[in-house]
Amino acid sequence: MINNNIATTDAELHHKKKTNKRNGCAFFVWAQLLTQLSITVAITVYTIIQNNRDQSIAQANRQQDIYLANEMRNKDLDIAQENRLNDILIAYDHQRENILIEYQNFVSDLLNKYGITLNDSAARFVSRFKTLAALQQLNPARRTFLIRSLIEAKLVTYNDNLTPSLVSPIIQLATANLSEIDLSETSDSAFVSQLASCLAFDSTILNRALFRRKHLTGSTFIDAKLNYADFSSSIIGFLNECSIKG
Repeated sequence: MINNNIATTDAELHHKKKTNKRNGCAFFVWAQLLTQLSITVAITVYTIIQNNRDQSIAQANRQQDIYLANEMRNKDLDIAQENRLNDILIAYDHQRENILIEYQNFVSDLLNKYGITLNDSAARFVSRFKTLAALQQLNPARRTFLIRSLIEAKLVTYNDNLTPSLVSPIIQLATANLSEIDLSETSDSAFVSQLASCLAFDSTILNRALFRRKHLTGSTFIDAKLNYADFSSSIIGFLNECSIKG
């Protein structure tokens, strides 16, 4: 009886050990499975996160590339537009220079043909027309140069002792656009004061014109438009000082 009980106890112990061993193996297997699953999940999550990060970086890089490309394109367009504007300004400046040269050649030919007084009514009419057209198209600097040349040649002044029979200027400037001309006297000016006397500027447009420190003896500005014109420190005399003889 006792032996039977001992045998039974040994059998139970053996069964329990076997069961525990089997349970231990099962736990180990499940632990391995869970570990592998965790690793797989971790790798999957990391891969997803990394892919999202890579996509975000790639998208940011694309946006940056697009931005830089747009900036470069806009810069190129600005440069191209600036170059076009410069080309237009250069072409316009050349055009005005050609107008001045053409006018100078015209007046020179006219004076050679008809003399300093342009003793021909048609020549005077044409010279007035060409003068008004040139003055209208020139910029202030070239306009000033043209007027100074005409004054020095005494073509737009009242007569002097060299032409005592003339009462009116050789080239009439009425309605001429003389805006922003600069006849001011400067320390280095070769345009001496007496050349600014007896100017016939009646009915001309002299807006923003400069006559600073000039002796404008005998000059007339009847009905001239003188908005913002500057005559500071200038002297204006009487018309009878121009040796006019009727």
